[in-house]
Amino acid sequence: MARLFRRVLKDAGVEAADTFSGHSFRRGFATWATSSGWDTKALMEYVGWRDAQSALRYVESDSPFSHALKQIPAPETSQGAPRLVPPSSAKSRKLIVEVALEGQKPRSRKPDQAREAIEAHCLRPFKSHRQKGGAYQIRVEANTDDQLEEQLYELIDEMHQIASDKGCWIEIMITDPATGETWD
Repeated sequence: MARLFRRVLKDAGVEAADTFSGHSFRRGFATWATSSGWDTKALMEYVGWRDAQSALRYVESDSPFSHALKQIPAPETSQGAPRLVPPSSAKSRKLIVEVALEGQKPRSRKPDQAREAIEAHCLRPFKSHRQKGGAYQIRVEANTDDQLEEQLYELIDEMHQIASDKGCWIEIMITDPATGETWD
C-alpha cells in the first residue's frame, strides 16, 4: 500500500512523496482531523482505536506534514461521519475554561503532563488562548444551544479521560461571560 500511496502522491505533484509511509498517513490523518476540529472520541470511533492514549500517540502538535495537510480539502459530511468543518451559519461564542489538576499521588509530575495533553488535544482545536490566572479562552461554533452543549460535554469528557489516563483528578468549569451560563 505504501508504494501505491507514494505513486499517487507523486502523480498528484506532492513534494517529497517518497518520504510518506502507511504510518505517516495514519499519523497525518489523526493530526489533520484533530486540527480540523474532530474531538478525540470522534477520531477514536472513526479510526477504530479503543482508548484515548492510542489516538493521542498519533496526533502531533507540530506536524511535519502540516503544509501538505492544509492543501487537502475536508470531505463532505456523510451520515454517521463526524462534521469536519463547522457550517458557515454557526454562531461563534467565546467561553472561559478553568481547569484544576491534581496528581493522585503526592509530588507527581502527572498534572503537568495532563495539562500539556489537554492543551494540545482538547483545547487547541477551539483556538484556545491561555489567560492570566491559568484559565483558557476558547471559541466554539454551534448552530443551536443543544449543539453547543453537546460539544462542551464532549470536551469535558475528553479532558476527564486524559486526566484519568495520566493518574490525575480534574475539575473543569466552562463559563460564558456574556450570559453567565456554566458547564462542569
